[in-house]
Amino acid sequence: MESSLQGYSEEIEHPETSWRRVRDIFNTLREGGVKPGLVEAAIGVIHNEATERLLLKRSPYDRSYPDTWCFPGGRRDLVGKKCNEDENEKEKEPLEVTVRRETYEETGLQTEIARKIAVRRAVHIGKSRLYIIHSYLLHVLGDPNAVRLSNEHVDYSYFSRDKAPEGIGTVTRAMFHWEPVAKI
Repeated sequence: MESSLQGYSEEIEHPETSWRRVRDIFNTLREGGVKPGLVEAAIGVIHNEATERLLLKRSPYDRSYPDTWCFPGGRRDLVGKKCNEDENEKEKEPLEVTVRRETYEETGLQTEIARKIAVRRAVHIGKSRLYIIHSYLLHVLGDPNAVRLSNEHVDYSYFSRDKAPEGIGTVTRAMFHWEPVAKI
């Protein structure tokens, strides 16, 4: 792999050029003998009555992004049923299930989807992965302050749109400033 790309991370924001850029980066990786992977994930944007956003602080022992603030969410799981009898690949759970499952696992909050907000792509060259992150606006069924953290996180708080905390992740930062059209 080219030394100029080692440890490189880039968030792709421009739809017209993003796939071309991803293709170029992945071709460079392949030329260096690295097989890039694709990771699909879903994040949930939750607001309280004051339209402050719920963020979770990752544990300092987290392998991916220690001590960073993020929205609840995670990777899409595979389910037991195979997609094709000729292949070993398993079927993927629906992203709507992923975001609600991950939010519940990380916060203890039961939610329903208000709507899909965005799809973002991020390239992490150090890990040789393209992340496709689906963001959903979630409505909490019950008290939005009844958060019970999983062992993946050490703190949580609701933050106003103009007061992002220090240590906010790249994708979280991009979605943090999103303005909801109306309160839910």
